[in-house]
Amino acid sequence: MQQRNKDFKALAKILSEKSVPESKEELIKLPGVGEYVASAYLSLHQNKRAVIIDSNVVRLYGRFFGFETDGETRRKKWFIDLANKLTPKRNFYLYNYSLLDFPRNICTQKPNCTKCILKLKCIYPIENKN
Repeated sequence: MQQRNKDFKALAKILSEKSVPESKEELIKLPGVGEYVASAYLSLHQNKRAVIIDSNVVRLYGRFFGFETDGETRRKKWFIDLANKLTPKRNFYLYNYSLLDFPRNICTQKPNCTKCILKLKCIYPIENKN
């Protein structure tokens, strides 16, 4: 937590002196900014196509397509390639917002498959009898 506080203070100082970078490469150079934060910022605030991947996205895709996941899945090239293929070229903004919202409300740690609009195509309820 202390490192996060230090990063946040350093980031605030940098951004008070200059504008927010517009490329992912430059964003990632900022203290406390990684792939996820840079991609979310670009997609949701700069209207630039970027693929958002976090543990909730990994859980959703893993359940939907029926593959095993672990703590490193989000960093694996095959998964990044899959997420890139699934993220649309247009309306990526809405898609990415959905990716943040859907696992938080429906495809949670204990999923609510009965309310899920994807249940007819999703592997998880079939394999788990939900």
